[in-house]
Amino acid sequence: EKLAALKAKFEEENKELMERLKKVDNPGDARAIQAEMRELATLTAGKVLKVAEENPKDATGLDAAAFIVRAAGGVGAGGDDVAKALGLVAEHHAADAKVKDLLIPAMRLGDSGEKLLKAVAEKNPDKEAKGTALFLRGYRLAQGVD
Repeated sequence: EKLAALKAKFEEENKELMERLKKVDNPGDARAIQAEMRELATLTAGKVLKVAEENPKDATGLDAAAFIVRAAGGVGAGGDDVAKALGLVAEHHAADAKVKDLLIPAMRLGDSGEKLLKAVAEKNPDKEAKGTALFLRGYRLAQGVD
């Protein structure tokens, strides 16, 4: 119930920000709204992380951590709470088939996301999830090559 309430509140506030973003013409205003979106994702991550940490190994823990990864990855938010959520997924759910949907958002979350990609590449029995994780790890490495 806590998770559902937090998700609903986030989605409502994020929807308002998205509507504001669609209406702006000035790049400076757009950047300011995007910063608000990152802040909203970061603040929400702290609240949702508490739900994930209550039972990190069960489905609710995965759902809570996955929500953080998607929300943060969608806007490029980061921080300790996002890193902890990625760590929970990597530690307890790297072999879960549902994790495949988190790989692209995780790729956008820096070194913490890389840890999840590595864990999925090593532990997930699903060929598609493993292949996606390996591809994204390679893509990240290729981006860093001069």
